[in-house]
Amino acid sequence: MVELIPFYRVAFLAAVNADQDAFRIKFIPKSEFVARFGDMLLIPPNLVDFNVFDSSIDEMIKEGLFSVISDDLTGVYIQLRLFESNNKFINEAKQEGSIAYKYARIGSTYLQRAILTITEPGKSEVAFETKGGEAPAADRVVTIDHNSRGLIQGDLSEIIDELVGSNDIGSRLGDEKETIIAEVKAGRNLIEVGKFRLLAIWEVLVKPLRFIVERFAGESIGELAKKLMDELLKVIL
Repeated sequence: MVELIPFYRVAFLAAVNADQDAFRIKFIPKSEFVARFGDMLLIPPNLVDFNVFDSSIDEMIKEGLFSVISDDLTGVYIQLRLFESNNKFINEAKQEGSIAYKYARIGSTYLQRAILTITEPGKSEVAFETKGGEAPAADRVVTIDHNSRGLIQGDLSEIIDELVGSNDIGSRLGDEKETIIAEVKAGRNLIEVGKFRLLAIWEVLVKPLRFIVERFAGESIGELAKKLMDELLKVIL
């Protein structure tokens, strides 16, 4: 049977990434932490198994994502290591095929369907509720600060210049050249606004950048596109 713990682990790390301020807490008893934050997982309340969530916390403690104080009299106290947790989620979201990668691109519906498929086979096609009107990750609105916008726009302009000015790149892209240029320019316009839906930037910009990375692997434009994808993922996830 597929284990639930990895899905709960990502549901927790994604919740932390989405609302970091809520997790800036001092040491509290582990049982209180599980009860307090179980409802913040990107999983409908009717699917949450707090015993599984507790086990997923144990796994994250082993990974060093929590600071721990054990007391013989009062039990175990934990504190989330916010920086390490966010870095962990961002890095895993870049690894194609990982649970975090799929969540970042499909949204919380992916986690919900996966968990229901494991716990109640045959019921993965039900309609899922989102808590408190919360939008799935793919529909989340992302805001990029002014400095990040400038850096990303500069790299995008450099990629556009190479796409437009290089005869070699143009001939290798053939009929796809104009489409790729139009998509990257549209992505640059979204970045300029500084506020957009995650799904929009994924469809308009991340996909053509990944295409460039794969088509021109090891070349300057491919390396620049790869660097830019890393920068984007750090900002939007």
